[in-house]
Amino acid sequence: ITGWSGSSDHLLVDFTLQAMKIREASTLITFAGKTLYASYGFERVLLALVTPNKEKLTGKMGFGTHVDSIAQIFHVSLTPGTFCYRLLTQYQTLRYLSLAKEPDTGNIPEEFLDQWGPFPGLVGALYAPRKPIGLIFADRGATEVPLTEADFAAFSIVLSQTNSNLARITQQA
Repeated sequence: ITGWSGSSDHLLVDFTLQAMKIREASTLITFAGKTLYASYGFERVLLALVTPNKEKLTGKMGFGTHVDSIAQIFHVSLTPGTFCYRLLTQYQTLRYLSLAKEPDTGNIPEEFLDQWGPFPGLVGALYAPRKPIGLIFADRGATEVPLTEADFAAFSIVLSQTNSNLARITQQA
């Protein structure tokens, strides 16, 4: 993978070992978001979780400049066929050029799309077995530093390790 380094391996090993020790889903999800922000050069990371009634996806927290305030306006109805619903139910990880230009994003609030901006990013589903939990969005914001294959790989591996540990936590409960 272009841009992959020995330090990337070290970071992933550290994340994996620490994640295996975590016993609460909320702590694990927060740890994954912080790791993507602090260790992999993403300028912004937003965590959105499925509401208890499973009807909406709501921004819960973020890392990076103004992301907490942007998270507060992220409230999306989980309507079949929409962008967020598709990612959650098909457990997808996606690289996008601009969130606003993705198909079926019409139910994402325009104010959120305006504040998030037209930047390339990554988004992936958080889930336990047969249970969608939420989405993680990550990007470089307005820095104009392009996302690389190594960024996609690191994001995907952190997400995979998080989902694996969410399954472990669910089975232990």
